[in-house]
Amino acid sequence: MSDKAKCAEGTRFIGTIRNGSRHSSCSCHDDYGCDTVKVQSYCEGPNMQQAQNHQQPAAVAKQPPLEDTQLHVPSVCRGHSLGPDPTVGLANITGLPQVQNAIDCTDMMLKASYHNVLDFNNRKRWSVRKSGILEICAKYAAITWITCLRKFDLGNSRMTGPHLALDIDNKIKVEYNAHGSPIRIFPISSQDHYHSSQINWMRLKNHNASIYESIQSWRIYPIPKLNSSKKQQMQPRRNLWTERLVQCGYQNHSFTPEERSEGKFLMKMIEWPKPTDSAVPFQKSSDPAHVRFVILNSAKTFYVGDRLQVMLQMRDFEGHPKRYGGDYLQARIHTPALKAGSAGTVIDNQNGFYYINFNLSWPGKVEVSVLLVHPSEGIQALKRLREERPERVYFKSTFKLGNASETTVCNLCLSQSQPLCNFTDVRTGEPWFCYKPKKLPCSARINHIMAGYEQNLLEGEEGHYFQSQVNVKKPILPSGLAHVTVKPSPHAGKDLRGCVPGKPLLSPAGFYYQDQWMSTSCNIRCFDTPVVITDCLRGKNVYILGDSTIRQWFEYLTEFVSGLKKFDLGNPRNTGPHLALDIDNKIKVEYYAHGTPIRIFPISNQDLPFIANKLDEIKGGKNTVIAFTIWCHFNTFPVEPYIRRLQNIRRSILRLLERSPDTLVVIKTANVQALPREVSLYNSDWYSYQLDLVMRKMFEGINVAFVDAWEMTIAHYLPHELHPKSIIIKNEIDVFLSYVCPL
Repeated sequence: MSDKAKCAEGTRFIGTIRNGSRHSSCSCHDDYGCDTVKVQSYCEGPNMQQAQNHQQPAAVAKQPPLEDTQLHVPSVCRGHSLGPDPTVGLANITGLPQVQNAIDCTDMMLKASYHNVLDFNNRKRWSVRKSGILEICAKYAAITWITCLRKFDLGNSRMTGPHLALDIDNKIKVEYNAHGSPIRIFPISSQDHYHSSQINWMRLKNHNASIYESIQSWRIYPIPKLNSSKKQQMQPRRNLWTERLVQCGYQNHSFTPEERSEGKFLMKMIEWPKPTDSAVPFQKSSDPAHVRFVILNSAKTFYVGDRLQVMLQMRDFEGHPKRYGGDYLQARIHTPALKAGSAGTVIDNQNGFYYINFNLSWPGKVEVSVLLVHPSEGIQALKRLREERPERVYFKSTFKLGNASETTVCNLCLSQSQPLCNFTDVRTGEPWFCYKPKKLPCSARINHIMAGYEQNLLEGEEGHYFQSQVNVKKPILPSGLAHVTVKPSPHAGKDLRGCVPGKPLLSPAGFYYQDQWMSTSCNIRCFDTPVVITDCLRGKNVYILGDSTIRQWFEYLTEFVSGLKKFDLGNPRNTGPHLALDIDNKIKVEYYAHGTPIRIFPISNQDLPFIANKLDEIKGGKNTVIAFTIWCHFNTFPVEPYIRRLQNIRRSILRLLERSPDTLVVIKTANVQALPREVSLYNSDWYSYQLDLVMRKMFEGINVAFVDAWEMTIAHYLPHELHPKSIIIKNEIDVFLSYVCPL
């Protein structure tokens, strides 16, 4: 039977789509002006009404496949094209879970190659991937009705979209998005229809050089003209925080007067005390073994709600008291039997004396623990590395065109000893550079890779300041008792309200009691069962953006909540992006790693969106929840790029909250970690602490919520880890969900 003869009554033959030398399907044009991909010619199936009513199909005679095709069509195939209404889109996609392998009836489409694009009269564009993921960008889309696909309700109008349908078991995802203006359409959010730039961004995974070249041509940020050493000698150094940024490709004109002033204030805020002498012999540096802390007024009767104060004087390796400050300390109080703990606040008098304040929040025997994280002399080495050696963590990208490939070094700021490829983000102005390949164009870049760590970074006696068993996270012992007994308060406790965004971060932010985090500012709910979490997230679209410490949230939710099924996008666990859904309860959770710089396994460039850009693409609303963190991967860089990144993110948050005030935005703070010697030089808690101070200050007064992971990891009894254990993650999730579903 000819292709033309297979077109149904009321349609006319317009062509055959081929995959190589094989027929993929027959395309017919109906009287309504809608092109449909006909699949029933290759497989048996009921009429559409029977399938929509979930009835068992009546027996029908097989229609033989085309003579020149070798594709097998199973007898269980139940596919049928959509009806004549061209505006149906994905509205009628539903599911028959009891029918296995039903998707095989569309095998002809799904076996198309990565680059195979079907374009019928320019009315719709299909990119069909080997993984079975379909992306559809069109004004209207009429696609084959597949019984095992289930539509996920995004809450959008049938006539506008976007729409999403999935078959989680068979790893099939179908998305519909209306194209950008001009378009005759009912009211639709500007975030819900794609402009050509966004469609091209999606298509970049096809490694289509011409598309990538077109995006390259949009970049308006030139390769920076870095000052030569000769020019720097001729000009006196200006004390502007933007100077370093401009030298690395940031555009000077993009900073508002308010942003310039803010950056100057923040850099002043995080200035750290210096030793009086720039060259301190190791024996004169801080030695925790010679230091003892003392509990002040330890003989008094303490009650819940009182303040406990500890004092210590720093001494050197010869036992002499030090006369300057700048040591970095961490402290907590805890009761092991109650699994209770709280972080302390350290006050540096900058004369060798330190005071640590604690809030007593539970009754019983309360013990004090103090750590010297870094001596003041070690801090100076860390500051030098941050300013002089930001490239001590370096990155690479692979460039590939045809059978040729090259790999070059990339970073936030590169010297111009070789020609550079400029990958500055066109929307945020965030720069990123790679050395240009010798033979391939810049447009051939396909991925981002964490390449390695530079070694032999320390100079002179600096190595002595980073000895794990001597002066890095070394406990300081007490002078006398290391505990007090706390009695219940004679006064009624404070009645806390539900958690709402916009409140300032308090210190202490809370405490653990029986392994449950208790906030000092709002009532934290306990989400102990999957059912409770499902009830809270029902109908919500959750976006989790950032690094691996917030990816743990995604992993916890998908492992703990059985109904939240992870959809396999084919990406490695440690990179993402990831997607999880509960179709019945209309829950969608997405995870994206943040844009460069990021120390990560090989990942496609398109899978690393800048948080600010991602926020601008989200419509928002009362059912939209956004959680993000960004800090760890900026630890090796000067603070200035981090300030600029947060300014861009904050600007996008303000735009989001202006168009959708009901959107919930939650920020996870930094957390502490273990510090072997090598880690200290790249990812020290002191680096994280400085960035955390900046982040907290920059989001003051913004209608966002915080999860204080910093205090939650200091206060807990478990050892410090970059990726905390599940009990800490569980408590972070409890705080997060307490803002989503407050009491």
